[in-house]
Amino acid sequence: DGQASSAAAAVVPFASEELTTIEAGMKSRWLAARLQLNLAAFYSEYNDMQVTSFTGTVATVLNAGASNLHGLELEAQALLTDRLRASLGVSYLDYEFDRFDMGGTIGDVADRAEINNAPRNTVNLALDYDFPSLGFGELALHLNYNYWAAAHAIAIKSNGQAPNSRLSARGLLDARLTLSGIELGSGAKLQFALWGMNITDKRYFDNVIDFTSFRAGTLGWPATYGLEATLDF
Repeated sequence: DGQASSAAAAVVPFASEELTTIEAGMKSRWLAARLQLNLAAFYSEYNDMQVTSFTGTVATVLNAGASNLHGLELEAQALLTDRLRASLGVSYLDYEFDRFDMGGTIGDVADRAEINNAPRNTVNLALDYDFPSLGFGELALHLNYNYWAAAHAIAIKSNGQAPNSRLSARGLLDARLTLSGIELGSGAKLQFALWGMNITDKRYFDNVIDFTSFRAGTLGWPATYGLEATLDF
């Protein structure tokens, strides 16, 4: 976040990271453009990747000497009916550190370091449905499901030990029901939206800190609901 955790950490510089990436993919339309498929594969090499380390109450940015990442990304959009649309996004990530020298007596920690906040798999699925016209307005439903595989919040402990900051896999479901296009006269229009976030009330941690003798974390948003009204004039 651009802030040092202590005065001592503030005067310790870290180097710029360098990234070289090769990517290949395709974009395509099928079934009279009712289905769109995009696929991409990539390979990346990092020099001096900036990663987060944590020991006790001190967070530090470190430069990992060398690492490589490769993965696949799939995007699909389909018009299932004239009123129902679906979209899908899937990603796969694999990585390894070729060299991560922390110097001194710690040495190379490439065999036990992680890339922080880098899940191996993610999935996003969305459905959009437009209801038949109500006459006085248009009603639409949006459903969105996001899945993140397990990941680590930090890359390595400052003492060279493997991180104890695992964030469990989670899947979150959001929904939004929108009534729009309500004419009020003189060109003014009213819109209402009822929305819900994490509507299955999934309990999860979105950050974990390792205090050596115990761990602490922050919980993600619980089931949350809201109502919005928008006036355009």
